Parts: sequence; C-alpha cells; structure tokens
Amino acid sequence: MLGDYGSAGVWIGKAKLSANPIYHVIAAAIYGQLGRREEAEAERQWFAKAAPEILTELPKVIRMRSIKPKDEAHLLDGLAKAGLVSLESVKQQG
Repeated sequence: MLGDYGSAGVWIGKAKLSANPIYHVIAAAIYGQLGRREEAEAERQWFAKAAPEILTELPKVIRMRSIKPKDEAHLLDGLAKAGLVSLESVKQQG
C-alpha cells in the first residue's frame, strides 16, 4: 500500500503463508506492480488449481476485507497488471 514494491517483493518471497488465498492475492498484486510476469502467472495458476472460485469474484473478495477505497483500487490495479482481473470487470462489479 506504500508503493515500495521492491521491498514488498522481497518480503512476500520470505513469507510462509502459501496455504492462505489472501497471501496469493497480495503476492499477485505485488508481482503485477513489479512487472514480474512469471511470478504473477504462477499465482494465477495457483488460483486456477486451488481456489478458482476466488478468481471469478476477486473484486468482491477484496471488498469484503474492509480496506480503504484508495487501497482497494491500488490492489486491484496490481491484480489487473498481473492478469488476474480486468479493470472493466471491476468497474462492472461496482
């Protein structure tokens, strides 16, 4: 949320929370913001196998977390850059 994607990329790699779907949401957003396409694709594949239902409703899942609208938009932007959501679908889901 602070825009320090380099540090975020380092720390997400050290986190040991890979069973938690929210970890993968955050990781994908970070990788999207960093332009690290291979890692972002690995996160997309994780969702496709482990939690495909989250991918179809990702904006809704994020909104359920009660984060600030600015932070939500920032997170969704990273996910769009990672190829997990389209900004058009986010706008449609309101």
